Amino acid sequence: MNVDENPNTPNQYGVRAIPTVLFFKDGRLADTIVGAVGKANIEKVMLKLME
Repeated sequence: MNVDENPNTPNQYGVRAIPTVLFFKDGRLADTIVGAVGKANIEKVMLKLME
């Protein structure tokens, strides 16, 4: 999402840095990754949330 064009949503979720990846499970925020991370780190969080 372009945070400059949509400032309300990042504020709603407390996004303070770019990039930020928000993970939702069952409609709720389940985890957050802030900063540039590798594919393996993203996969790790996704797998954890699938348990």
